[in-house]
Amino acid sequence: MFDHLDRIEKQLAEAGIKHWEILCSRSLSTPVSYEYDKLKGMGYRETSGIGLRVIHEGRIGLASTSNPNRMTQLTEAALASAVYGEKATFEFPAQPTDGSVKIYDESVPALSGERLVQRGDGIIAAIKEKVPDVQVSVEFHPTVQQVNLRNSAGLNGNYETTGLAVSIEGILIEGDSILSVYDSHDSCRDDAPLEAIANRVVDRVSGARTLSDLSSGAYPVLFSPKAVASLLIAVQMGANGKLVQKGASPLTERIGERIVDSRISIHDDPLLEFQPASRPFDDEGVICRRNTVIEHGVLKGFLFDLQTAGRLGTVSTGSAGRGISDPPSPTWSNLVMEPGQNSVEDLIAGIKKGLFIDQVLGAGQSNLLMGEFSLNVNLGFLVENGEILGRVKNLMVAGNVYEALSNVEAFSREQEYRHGMLLPSILFGKLQVASRT
Repeated sequence: MFDHLDRIEKQLAEAGIKHWEILCSRSLSTPVSYEYDKLKGMGYRETSGIGLRVIHEGRIGLASTSNPNRMTQLTEAALASAVYGEKATFEFPAQPTDGSVKIYDESVPALSGERLVQRGDGIIAAIKEKVPDVQVSVEFHPTVQQVNLRNSAGLNGNYETTGLAVSIEGILIEGDSILSVYDSHDSCRDDAPLEAIANRVVDRVSGARTLSDLSSGAYPVLFSPKAVASLLIAVQMGANGKLVQKGASPLTERIGERIVDSRISIHDDPLLEFQPASRPFDDEGVICRRNTVIEHGVLKGFLFDLQTAGRLGTVSTGSAGRGISDPPSPTWSNLVMEPGQNSVEDLIAGIKKGLFIDQVLGAGQSNLLMGEFSLNVNLGFLVENGEILGRVKNLMVAGNVYEALSNVEAFSREQEYRHGMLLPSILFGKLQVASRT
């Protein structure tokens, strides 16, 4: 695909198109997966595509292709799209003068399938040695991606990134009950602590064998970073500049107000080294920077792409994300919540009677745009007098994200990277817990 970019530029010049942008991406992935203790497959997938965006007669046109034989139709399709496109409120940016981040590591492309199979076999053997009746699924997903972005203002930006996602799941079947315990690690490097991840799965499975009961009521609830990530989807949506521009965000018109606990600061940081969501410039060529969304509980700003920023009379925050066939939109990279002072063990020790939640289900069924959540507890434990007693089943936790984040007892000093978020554990003072038994 990269070989066709000069040809597309020539076609644009011949068509008299003065304002254009070409995004080209190529990705290679070689996943290795295990399912229920057995090697399921070793894959090889190479994908590439070109997205063309034009501004013609003041309107935006968009076209894309992954077929090298359809390059001649790309310009025509973009022009046809512009007839019905949005009115442009921006200009394409010039060549970046700065912007770099470490996101490529040679250890990832050097990984062979055979080496990953050896690791997978070792993980399964280690887990089953400690919990023989657990069925184990493992996935390694190494990727290498190249990105080139050009536009009519002279921009010609390139970067290459690597990624290795590792996930381990332990499945315990006892009668009609099925327990799934999972853990994962994402990085641009081959640095996953496999033994530690496997041990966490073993510990959770072992602790879940003992069952406890918790009746409905309001209790202190400790969320692990995995569970916190489900709540913060609401904050990501609320700070999306496009939703703000449409008036759909509950945070519209609240800049400068305290919306959560004063100890909470949240940033979007695309410059974290060796994190898969990091990048030197966004998908419109704007240099990436750390954007503060919430500082000491106060709402400080939103994330914008060029078009959304233009509609609101502001500037892009370098937050544009897009697929090859999609228009850009404001997109989070790495959400970072500042940690606290306490260890997770200290937080548990301070709970007289409450709940520790490690995994949840159902965030997508909540009205997270307005901050409302209703989460099924997929893996939770009863805590009494500072001790974890046993797994609790058939529980649901509900409330409002912003109210919950205003009723925080403490944050852990430990952070974990989960689903594009670097998060501490959070102990909430009281949340409503509903038992379905």
